[in-house]
Amino acid sequence: KKGGGGRRRAASAAADSATTSATGITLVCRAVALFAAVAAVALAAAHFLPGRRDGAHGPEAAAKAEALRRRAIRHATAGRLDRAIPLFEAAVRASPSLGETHSNLAFAYKNAGRLRDAVDAAVAGSVAAPADPGVWARVASSSNFLAKRLGTVDGSSDRSSGLQRIANAAEKIRLYRQALAAGRRALQLQPTHFVAAFNAGMAGAGAAMVIFQDGDDHHHQQDDDHHHQQDDDDDDDDDLRDQDAGLALAAEAEDMYAVALRLHPNHGGVLFEAGSIAAAAYRALLRGTAGVGARAQRDAEAAVWRARAEGRYREAAAVLRAGAVPDNTDGGDAATPANALFRVASLVYEGALADKGQDKDADADEAKGGITVPARMAEAMALSRRATELDPSLATAFALL
Repeated sequence: KKGGGGRRRAASAAADSATTSATGITLVCRAVALFAAVAAVALAAAHFLPGRRDGAHGPEAAAKAEALRRRAIRHATAGRLDRAIPLFEAAVRASPSLGETHSNLAFAYKNAGRLRDAVDAAVAGSVAAPADPGVWARVASSSNFLAKRLGTVDGSSDRSSGLQRIANAAEKIRLYRQALAAGRRALQLQPTHFVAAFNAGMAGAGAAMVIFQDGDDHHHQQDDDHHHQQDDDDDDDDDLRDQDAGLALAAEAEDMYAVALRLHPNHGGVLFEAGSIAAAAYRALLRGTAGVGARAQRDAEAAVWRARAEGRYREAAAVLRAGAVPDNTDGGDAATPANALFRVASLVYEGALADKGQDKDADADEAKGGITVPARMAEAMALSRRATELDPSLATAFALL
């Protein structure tokens, strides 16, 4: 018995030793993993934060950076960007971990026309302060701003042809996707961040618009070059895949605009932009080519997008006529009551033409209690007239009228 008890105690001691060793190994592994993660963040920060120095994290450095930042803000507020920017840059060097300073620098760069520097500064801020929703919102707005103007900031034109046009389109989509991801990240950190939601919507819409426009240009090029039928069929398949990607981005944009509208229900600018992307999706579906069955499905989907666009534009017109002024959130086209009404008129007119093409028996349509094509045409005319009364310079509304 004594011998057996000794063996049991020895076995127990060995098990305890093994458990302790395993626990020690686990702790060491976790420590190594944590060290690796911290090292990765440090390396990323070093890449994005030029001029970083060892020991620049104490309270003295932070106080110096804050003093520089406040001086820079005073100059920026007074419009002296040539004096503000060097001070912001000095503040970043003094304390690179302050995300707000990076955001201030990005905003100053944007106002100075240094749009690529603005994006780089905003991204640096997200690396320095990844838990700050404001820096992610700045990444979204800066990326959107550059993407919208890409092709002009580099001395080229959005109407460039060939490789330059393809390169511009690819970079636009990359920047818009970056903005969309940044906006979503800001909303994860702060679900009530209106500017992040609006910029995420603008980003999804911008990327979708690039894809839709690229597909439209491609169709025009096909018509000009008279490709062979087999080539046309292959290219049509590619266009449909591109359109599907564009429609997915349009749906993401709609989701983000819906978030923004929950936060600010009567924002005319958001309503107008939501109408714009819905209208673009509708027209992209109309341009798509497919078999008979698929064509009918896409026509039905197009009608849904058209109804969404009409609804958003009508809401925008009502809100804007009530005197609501869109917030300054780096939005797109001018959101005015006249523009909104004209766009509703265009959609009603296009819908009437589509209905006329699908059902030529207007009497049968009227017998079913539906809205006849002539009634839709009359509504489009009335809306165009109201738009031109609000803005007599709106020549496009005159043309539709």
